[in-house]
Amino acid sequence: MSNRIVNWCYVGMLGGITLVCSGSYAMEPANTEKVLREAIDEYQSAMESTDRDERLERFYQSELLFRKLCQPGESDFGIPINNPDLQVNIGNAALGAERLGSAILAYRRALIMQPTHHRAGQNLAHVRTLLPAWLPKPEVDSIIAATFRLPLFSSGIVDQWIAIVCFLLASTAVGLRLAYPHRGFTVAVWITLSLWISLMGLLGFSKPPFDANLAVVVVPEVIARSADSSNAPSSLPGPLPAGTELSMMEQRGDWLRVRLFDSSDVWVTRSSITPVLGDTK
Repeated sequence: MSNRIVNWCYVGMLGGITLVCSGSYAMEPANTEKVLREAIDEYQSAMESTDRDERLERFYQSELLFRKLCQPGESDFGIPINNPDLQVNIGNAALGAERLGSAILAYRRALIMQPTHHRAGQNLAHVRTLLPAWLPKPEVDSIIAATFRLPLFSSGIVDQWIAIVCFLLASTAVGLRLAYPHRGFTVAVWITLSLWISLMGLLGFSKPPFDANLAVVVVPEVIARSADSSNAPSSLPGPLPAGTELSMMEQRGDWLRVRLFDSSDVWVTRSSITPVLGDTK
């Protein structure tokens, strides 16, 4: 991995530190600051290291420390932080440690919390390019689709409130038009109704379909088998690499039938994947 990519992730990470600390849920301020500082120090030390093994280890320790902020141990005080910026920091550290599965998992979780998070989307797209070309991957949204999925104003919540206001104005205009048959009220009815209908359409486009069964392979070299047995033949030309995105379809004991993004079904062990909507371990 080039130093330029990791340095770029570091700049983005520093930009999200304030948002991490100001999340809706937080540990005790002293503990949060201490763990966060340790995570940043490990990340910076990893970038400065010229020894590959030391570099990977320090990135991994940074990832663990960032994870500790959203999953404190019994000895820690307070409750966990969990917001998209923290998940992006986890993904950046995992990417530096060459743990592509953990990186994709973190970026995916960040995008669940905030679908328009630019750094998460950009970093996820980059990590996918590091996976084998033969591996089925999710389709990238077209420019038009991505544009329609962005909030019209500063956020989706603002769009919802504006839609509510437009509906109330349209209702008021309709009432006035019925009480006072004046042409001006008729125009007001059409304008406010048009705005309301347009905003409702945009809000519908802004909710991209999400697979609640989405999961990511986090273990290297997972054999995809044709049946739920270790004796079943492999279904693919090679093992699934860490970072493979798939959907969980059926569970039988310790095995899962999963669907890849070319619609093919294979069987993998349950312990080899982590659900995107699962725990944050």
